[in-house]
Amino acid sequence: MKEQDMCDSIELSFSVGHIDTTNHPKCWPLVINSKATHDGELLNRHTSRVTAKSPLTKAKYEIRPEVTAMEGGNYAVRGYTVSVNMPAGTVSTNALLDILVFLAALCARRMLQCYLLDNHCPWEVVKQVSLNEAALTSIDLTSLMLGSEKVSAEVMKKDLEKRASTLLLSSRMRRENSLSKVTSFTEDNTYTVYVHHSRGMRLKAYVKDRPTAKSFCDLPKDVEKAVFLESAKYLRIEAKLGAAWFRQHPDFSSLQSWKNPKKARAMHKAVFCELRNMLGLDMEFRKRAPKPKYEEKLTPAQKEVLTAYLKGEDILEHEALKGMTKQYVSKVKKAIWEKLHIDVDIPWKEHARIPKLEWFEYPGRYVLPKHLAHLAEYAFVRETVNEKLVLLREEVRRRRMQSETVPVLETVNPQPTVNAVAPLTVKASPRTPGVKASAPVVKVAAEWVARMKHKHNIGAGLKK
Repeated sequence: MKEQDMCDSIELSFSVGHIDTTNHPKCWPLVINSKATHDGELLNRHTSRVTAKSPLTKAKYEIRPEVTAMEGGNYAVRGYTVSVNMPAGTVSTNALLDILVFLAALCARRMLQCYLLDNHCPWEVVKQVSLNEAALTSIDLTSLMLGSEKVSAEVMKKDLEKRASTLLLSSRMRRENSLSKVTSFTEDNTYTVYVHHSRGMRLKAYVKDRPTAKSFCDLPKDVEKAVFLESAKYLRIEAKLGAAWFRQHPDFSSLQSWKNPKKARAMHKAVFCELRNMLGLDMEFRKRAPKPKYEEKLTPAQKEVLTAYLKGEDILEHEALKGMTKQYVSKVKKAIWEKLHIDVDIPWKEHARIPKLEWFEYPGRYVLPKHLAHLAEYAFVRETVNEKLVLLREEVRRRRMQSETVPVLETVNPQPTVNAVAPLTVKASPRTPGVKASAPVVKVAAEWVARMKHKHNIGAGLKK
C-alpha cells in the first residue's frame, strides 16, 4: 500500500488455525470479489485485501486474508496478514520514532481484533488471536542520524549516495558486499536515495522536513511545525527487511526474539552492521596515488596495469591484460587491492573522492530531547506507545461490549461483501464498515440500539 511505504512499517502474519470455531462456523470475515456473465455464470471469484482505519488516528492499513480454496467455491481461512505503519496508526505521524518492534506487534494484534469484532466475529474466537501464532513477514527499521553544523542531514544524504554509486562500479563490492543497485528520485520536493542489498534488504535515506502527499499526518498546525523542525535535523536511514532476509535469518521473524529490549537492540545493530558492510565502511580506499616504495609490492605486470589505471586508461586494453583470461585479470585486480587498497574497477578520479561517511555509526535508540517533552504524545517512543496500547485495549473492550448487545441482522448484498464463505448472505449492522444494509434494516437496527442503550445505560458506561 503506497501510503505505508515509509518508515517503521510492519507486516505480521497471524495464524488462526489453532482456534476452534466449531460453535461459530463461518465466523471469519472475508471479502470475496467475483465477476459474472450477463447470464449469471461466475467467471472469476477470489478473496481481496481490506483497507481498514486505525481506531486511534484513522490512518489506513491493510488486512489480507490467507485462505485455502475449498469445494463449491468456498474458502477456509488460515489467518490474516496485517500491514500497518504503526507510528501513523498510533501517534498520527512517523516523523519522530524509536524502533519498537514488539510493542508495534502488540498494537497490530489489537487492531486486528478491532477489525474482527467490527465484522461480527464473536469474542470467544477473537480473544484467541495471539502473538504466539504470529510471525513477521516484512519490517522497516528506521535509524535517525543527527546532522551537525559542519555536516547537515542533506549533506550526509548526498555523501551516502555518492559513496554507494561509486562503489557500485566495483565488481568486488557487488560480489562480496552484496551491493546490487543504487537509485534515487524526487517526489513532493523530497529527494530520496535507495541502496539495494542483494540478499533481501534495502536502505532508504531521506530527510523528513514536512508531511508528504502519500504519508499520513494529522497534527495541529503548531505541533506539526515543531515536530518537523526537529525531524529535519536527522537523516533517516531505513532498512527494509523482506522475505529473502527472513528466510536467511529466521530468528528475525520470531516476535519472541524482539520481546527483550536488549536482544532487540542487538538485532537492530546486526542489521546496521550489514548496512555498513554493504557500503564498505570498514574498508580503506586510497585517496592519493601510492609512492614508488609502495609500488614495489607489485609485480612488473601489476605495476604496468596500475600506471595505466592512474593515467585514466582502459586497463583491459593494456597489453598486460589484453587477451588474458578473466581469472588472470581478476587475480591482478585482487593483488592491487590487497597490496595498495586501490580498486581498479573504479576510475581513479572517483576513487580519490569516495566520501568516508564517518558519521555512519549505530545511533542507538531515539530519545526525545527534554526541551521537546511536550511533543511526547506525537513521538513513537516507548512511554507513548505503552499509553496508546492501553487505548487500543479499550477500543477492543468497547467493541466487545457492543457485540454482546447489538443483534445480528441478515441481509442480501449484491456487491462484494465481508463474509465467511457464502458470497451473498452477510451478517450486517449499522456499524459494519464496508457493508450496506437496506434502509428498513438500518432503521430497525438503529431503533433497537437506541432502546437498548436507554435500557442498560450503555453510553454512560462507555464514556468511563
